[in-house]
Amino acid sequence: MWLLNCSNYRLESHDSTSPPKYWILSHTWGADEVTFQDMQDLKAAAFKEGFQKIEGMCKLASAHGIQYVWIDTCCIDKTSSAELSESINSMFSWYGQAELCIAFLADLATTGSPLATKADLEKCRWFTRGWTLQELLAPVEVEFYDCSWNPRGSRKELCLPLSEITQISSHILATHARDTILQKVPVATRLSWAANRQTTRDEDKAYCLLGIFGVHMPLLYGERNGAFIRLQEAIAQKGNDMSLFAWVRPRSPWWIQNELSGLLASDPSHFAHCTGMERIDAPLLPPVSWTMTNAGLETTTALDRPGDEDVNTEYTQILRTGEGVLQSMSFHSSLPWSYRLLLHCRAPEQHHAPSVEPPVLAIWLCKTNTGFLRYRPTALCAVQRSAMKFDEPRPIRIATILSEQESSTIEATLQSITSWTVVPNALRFHFNLETRDIRLDCKYHPPHLWDNERLSGVEFMTVNATNNPQFSVAEISISNLPGSEPFSRTCWLFCGFGAIVGYGPWAELVCEEADGSVSLLGGQHRCNRSVLTNPFALFGLFGKLNELGITPNTGHLAPDCTVPCTPTLSVQLSASEFTVDGGYALRRAHESTIKVRRLLDVVQGLPYLPTVGS
Repeated sequence: MWLLNCSNYRLESHDSTSPPKYWILSHTWGADEVTFQDMQDLKAAAFKEGFQKIEGMCKLASAHGIQYVWIDTCCIDKTSSAELSESINSMFSWYGQAELCIAFLADLATTGSPLATKADLEKCRWFTRGWTLQELLAPVEVEFYDCSWNPRGSRKELCLPLSEITQISSHILATHARDTILQKVPVATRLSWAANRQTTRDEDKAYCLLGIFGVHMPLLYGERNGAFIRLQEAIAQKGNDMSLFAWVRPRSPWWIQNELSGLLASDPSHFAHCTGMERIDAPLLPPVSWTMTNAGLETTTALDRPGDEDVNTEYTQILRTGEGVLQSMSFHSSLPWSYRLLLHCRAPEQHHAPSVEPPVLAIWLCKTNTGFLRYRPTALCAVQRSAMKFDEPRPIRIATILSEQESSTIEATLQSITSWTVVPNALRFHFNLETRDIRLDCKYHPPHLWDNERLSGVEFMTVNATNNPQFSVAEISISNLPGSEPFSRTCWLFCGFGAIVGYGPWAELVCEEADGSVSLLGGQHRCNRSVLTNPFALFGLFGKLNELGITPNTGHLAPDCTVPCTPTLSVQLSASEFTVDGGYALRRAHESTIKVRRLLDVVQGLPYLPTVGS
């Protein structure tokens, strides 16, 4: 690291692991600062406006017997990308190693009071800049000076007004063991401290927070908000603090579709409401650990889910207001197909009534054929512990980011939905056994297109599939329970979506022959299991859908309903027969019949049916 010698204003290189005693300057940059290169010619540097700060800092340090100072404007060679990267990644520790940090407030006027007041301080630009956050937290001690280099109080002496301005606990500001305490503060709360701070470069919104979270990152100027995404990924890889996902983004105008997003926030301002958030250490909550991959966050956990009977259940939703704070309100869930991911944290006390067990914060998730997305990112859900309903733990993948193209594709699929009561391009099945003496086993091909955790049945969906084929297969096996005469039977349920002369979803249930083969389309095609479990082979079997005239469909409108409803089919299973009955999709207070065509009926009479060998 480079240190400035206060006696001759020369820069000297020192080992950052064992530097001499030095003071460090915290300030806001002006238009005419002195750079590392400027310090090579002191006569020229002295004419720059920023040299007055350097001179004032050196005189102050020398008066207290300190020979060296570190100032970010002139002690980093910013023409060297390697040195810049090392300096930014080390800056938090450099501030922590300093004997004292001098916070020079150029816009703090000189008054007769030795201690600055909140009214004096809150007008200062220093409290709005991103880099000064770590400069407030990292040093052993901070002393504030006004525009005339008069002392106006230390961090400990000013901890109460500083806490009110920065929303950082006065306990944290007053203690000397901040490194230990900081790691115990929820991630979302630490990010909230930066929510209203600005930086000149978008990337610096992330880079100025590296030390606060104890992470290191390469600097990639030009990636803009991508740097903040990388910061969150680095934080997620270091621990399992789920408050990282408790962000809330501002609500968009009603005509802009933005109901879906990835798991990570795009800007620190989305954490503005998280001040005072608390982690919950409850052994009964599903444990969560995860791995960050290029496809998103992968974890094995039990999701909380509202069932169909909860459609009209009132939940507490926490919305962000325009001022960046939370407002609690009640709403009726209209998401029988969604899931909740519990975040193991709770909102500050002012956002819920005093209770022995305050509600747990959660986010809504929507399952698609490629994994989960966050739904309704403009709000959090406060879940009472008595109302939780958990799935069995299972591996899931949640997309961390959602590109504009992906978002547009999915939003276009969902744009006709106004009440969000159902998933378009989805078929729900009930597998009903006529007797309890029969065991049911189901396998789904391809499995990522199926959601078999529904309380109301299993669901096949292609909510964000844009290319054919839009169909899939369920392999259903029934057998006797142990202790009775052996019996087993297998059937294959084919289902999909298409738009032929107005028809939408279709399904076909076929029993397996004694030799393990299956006869399809009224005996026109015969194939074995290897074909049935291969969606590409089935694509050839059912014909190239474009040639058949089958095109992707965003849902089938019921005659008496103005929004799409999820078609529900009841599959009756017994030892002697299988049947599929078109069911009813419940929408609010009334039922709407959904036509689900048998595949054989759909393709009958078409001029072209391709043939595929068995």
